Amino acid sequence: MAYFTNVGPRSGPLMWWAGYYAIVVLEARGGDPVGEALCIEQAPTGEALWRLTVRGAAVPGLWVVRDREFRPAE
Repeated sequence: MAYFTNVGPRSGPLMWWAGYYAIVVLEARGGDPVGEALCIEQAPTGEALWRLTVRGAAVPGLWVVRDREFRPAE
C-alpha cells in the first residue's frame, strides 16, 4: 500500500530541518486524510524519519518522504 502527504517539496526529500513534527497521511495523492505521521528523528542523510498511523493502527517501520510519497527508510 502506498501512502502520500500534501506537505513538503513536490520533488525530492522532506528534510529534518524543514520543521514538520506531524503531517497528514493520504491514501492517494490529493485524497482524503487516513492518518498521521510523527517525525521521530533525523536520518544520517538529513531526511526526517516518520512513524505512521493509518486508521488508528501503527504502520510498521520507519518512513521517509520523497516526492510527497512515504517510502520505507533504508
